[in-house]
Amino acid sequence: MIGVVAVVAPGLWRRLPIILGTIGGYLLYLLFANGLGFGKPIDFAQLSAAPWVGLSNFTTPTFQADAIFLIAPVAVILVAENLGHIKAVGAMTGRSLDAYLGRALLANSLATILAACGGGTGVTTYAENIGVMAATKVYSTLLFAFANLITVAVALTAGAGDLTLKFGAFTIGGIGTATFGAIILYQILTSPIARHAE
Repeated sequence: MIGVVAVVAPGLWRRLPIILGTIGGYLLYLLFANGLGFGKPIDFAQLSAAPWVGLSNFTTPTFQADAIFLIAPVAVILVAENLGHIKAVGAMTGRSLDAYLGRALLANSLATILAACGGGTGVTTYAENIGVMAATKVYSTLLFAFANLITVAVALTAGAGDLTLKFGAFTIGGIGTATFGAIILYQILTSPIARHAE
C-alpha cells in the first residue's frame, strides 16, 4: 500500500506514503480479517481497556565488566570503518570529504550511543550502499533513502511477522507471502502506470 501511494498517488498525496499507506493497509486488513474472516481479526479489547495516559516500564541499565571488555573494541573498528567509507566516497566522487570527517564521526558516535540506550550494538555506515554508488555512478543521498526499500520492507515484514493467508483449505505461510508479495509489488512498481506517474 505504501509503495502504491509513493509511486502512483498524485501531487501532495504522493509525499505522504507512510501515513496514507499505513492507514490504507490497516483499513484493508480490517476489511479482510474482521469483515471477511481471511485472517486473525484485530482485537480491540486491550485497546479499549488501556488507560488514555500512561508511562512505559523503564529499567535501570546494568554494567558487566566481561560484556564491556567484549564490546568496547568494536568502537575502534567502527571509527576505522566509517573513515574508510568517507575516503571511498571521496575517491569515487573526485571530491575531498575530509572536512566532513568530524561531523560524520560525531553522527556515528551519537547513533551508537542511542542504539546502546536501547540495548543495541554499535552502528556504522553501510559499505553496500557505497558499492551501489560505485556501480551506478549515482551519488544522491535522497535516492538511497527510497530506492528498493519499499519492496524489501514489505517482504521482510511479511516474512518476519509470519503473515499467513488462508484460502479455503489452502494456506500460505510467511515465507510464501513475503516471496509473492515482493514479486507482485515489484511488478506493480515497474508497471507502465507507475512509470507514467513519475
